[in-house]
Amino acid sequence: MNQFEQSIFYTQKAIDLNPKDTSLYANLGDGYFMINDFDRSAKALKKGVLWKDATPTNYKHYGISLFNLKRYKEAIPVFKKGLQKFPDDVEMASNLGNSYGAAANYGEAGQVFETIYTKDSSNVNALRLMVISYEQAGNKEKVTQYGPLLK
Repeated sequence: MNQFEQSIFYTQKAIDLNPKDTSLYANLGDGYFMINDFDRSAKALKKGVLWKDATPTNYKHYGISLFNLKRYKEAIPVFKKGLQKFPDDVEMASNLGNSYGAAANYGEAGQVFETIYTKDSSNVNALRLMVISYEQAGNKEKVTQYGPLLK
């Protein structure tokens, strides 16, 4: 129903009654994410991803919140953990690659995007980001190998 403020309010009340229920923190964090309160989203989702049924969205919202706070090095392990649980989530893998790139770890970013592209050669965005990352990393061999595919 897109009533995020009400959701946040009532979820916080539920947490006050049952602070050990990590599913409530996942819901709270997702609510904060939807209103672009990334600091509160990250704080809540740090606990929310401990929930045994945490979803890919919980991990992505947590990592993206950290990314938007320019806490790239903290976002990386969140996306890596999310990918351990949800290995086929291409969006999460892309977020990991972007976090590596934003943290100036271009070689790792290139490897992530190469993995995405290897699994799906129609993913032109992964190819483009892979080539850019490898260029930034100074990996001429990979740029020579993949660069011509961009044309």
